[in-house]
Amino acid sequence: MREVKVKFHVRDREALLLALKARGVELGEPFFQDDQAYAPDRWTFEDSRLGVAFPRLRTINNRHFFALRRPTVNAQACDAYETEVADRDQMHQAILNMGFCPTVRVAKTRRMAQLGNVSLCVDELDKLGMFLELDCPVP
Repeated sequence: MREVKVKFHVRDREALLLALKARGVELGEPFFQDDQAYAPDRWTFEDSRLGVAFPRLRTINNRHFFALRRPTVNAQACDAYETEVADRDQMHQAILNMGFCPTVRVAKTRRMAQLGNVSLCVDELDKLGMFLELDCPVP
């Protein structure tokens, strides 16, 4: 599957929530999400992302998910693969042994909605504020 994802920093929380409601978008209940991102050893944030595989471990309510994203034509358009894993710590060790290093860890409270084939996420991150993420699978 390929996906296109865009993120926006939200400066006015109430205005966003009112705009979503006015369009009939009802956000689901909030839940806590813990993401650990990885990059290839020796890759830096100044390097190109195109064609480079980036793993991620995600935990939601004691369920763990492994994902791999590989940007194709730009950083927002990726080949994407995801599966649930039983043991986060063992998967973390496997990722390290495949030559990847941890980069950023993001813990957030997330609320989700669906608008046609677009997934909508409203994320609140401590000290960073609110973000709106739109995610759309494409052929």
